[in-house]
Amino acid sequence: MVLFAAVLALPCVLVGMPPGYDSEYHVAYQYQFSRQFWSGDLYPHWLMGANKGFGSPIFLIQYPLPYFVAALLRPVMGFPADELPEARELGVLCFLAFVAAGLFARIWLRKRCSPSAATIGALLYISLPYVLGQSLYLRTGLGELCAFVWMPLALAVCEARLLGLKAIAALALVWALLLLSHLTSALLF
Repeated sequence: MVLFAAVLALPCVLVGMPPGYDSEYHVAYQYQFSRQFWSGDLYPHWLMGANKGFGSPIFLIQYPLPYFVAALLRPVMGFPADELPEARELGVLCFLAFVAAGLFARIWLRKRCSPSAATIGALLYISLPYVLGQSLYLRTGLGELCAFVWMPLALAVCEARLLGLKAIAALALVWALLLLSHLTSALLF
């Protein structure tokens, strides 16, 4: 699964965020978000340095989870300061999203299929044209890409015959992660 996800997201791992429709916005948001986050603002709602110092309210309405994860990658990855580390961090985030989506899809499918069929289904899930082509390489929709991680996990939690307290708490946690990833996808799901 990890190897297949690495092949699908190889340009993201090697170069960084793919040059899609929204990539420059995501890199700019990540730059401002990481700067404020590592300065002590635990949830930067207002990006103070954006728009030539006038700020931006983007995280009052937009999904913050991908930016939190990418900001937390900074001390772990240690990209050189001479290049644009935000684009590289977001590229690694895309790779991690593919790995997690594949693993969670396999967990869900494993409850219904044989191990080999579940693995094939998970590989097909992360290589769907909408997930791979539209969300990642054409539009660079980070929120949607992260939402694809949580949907199979939510379905796996719902597979229980009787949802007990632990399953309901797990579903609530997964639903919160889905909401923080992409609100529109969460509402459609």
